[in-house]
Amino acid sequence: MNSILKHICSVLLSVCILLTFTFSVIAVGEDTTEGNTAENTTNDENTTGSDSESTTESGTVDPPENPILDGMSFKNDTCEILLGETYATTLIVTPEGFDISTITVIYTTNNDSVATVDENGVITAIGVGEATVTASFEDLECTIEVTVYKTMLDVEQDEETGKSFVKGIQIGTKISDIRSMFASFAETDASQVTVYRDGAAVADDQNIATGMRVQAGTSEFYIVIFGDVTGDGDINRDDVKRIVDACAGDAFADVAYEKAARFGEFEKLDIRLALEISNYVSGCAEYKKDA
Repeated sequence: MNSILKHICSVLLSVCILLTFTFSVIAVGEDTTEGNTAENTTNDENTTGSDSESTTESGTVDPPENPILDGMSFKNDTCEILLGETYATTLIVTPEGFDISTITVIYTTNNDSVATVDENGVITAIGVGEATVTASFEDLECTIEVTVYKTMLDVEQDEETGKSFVKGIQIGTKISDIRSMFASFAETDASQVTVYRDGAAVADDQNIATGMRVQAGTSEFYIVIFGDVTGDGDINRDDVKRIVDACAGDAFADVAYEKAARFGEFEKLDIRLALEISNYVSGCAEYKKDA
């Protein structure tokens, strides 16, 4: 009997040991699987992060391509400089983001006895006269008109008429004085300088007046003396009357006289302008007799 009990106990003990070992193995297997899964997930996340970072770095490193140049012009289409001076041109290009330093612009001049230009677009005045400087790249080009003077006068060009008006001439200036002034300006002989009024040459002893035309070599200029509305070489009550008439509708058309009527800082003909000239004539206002 005792041996039977011992045998049963031995079997039960073996079964318990076997079950314990089996559960231990299953538990260890589950932990290992979970650990591997977590580790693999972590590795996947790291790999994804690495790819994302690589893409970002690639976008930063690769610069965008330079846009294609489709337009080019000089900032100013004309320039007036004195003999011996230099003028640095500026190019405006389209599209706006185009880097002009990435291309080679060719600069040329059609009259290198008047103006030369270097590879950077800097113009040098070496002779009195006119020249055209051209900037070109492939099939694009633009030009700037250059005028070189020996001495500079206060010249203003009217956009509508294209006439050049000279300001700063004093009332009482003789024609003979104008000859030498414009001869120096245009670098021509004084005998080639002629002053006209209404198409007829004016004698040397006459005074300069608004509206007179000066022919100096191949250049043509119109004299403007602010306030000298009638163009008689003086500023008086007749000029006031002329402005009043203009304000009443009896306006004069010649642009030289209109410019002369703009006494002081006025931009149009009105009664205030007539009053300013009236005050000047009566001595109540101090204005220079030149522009």
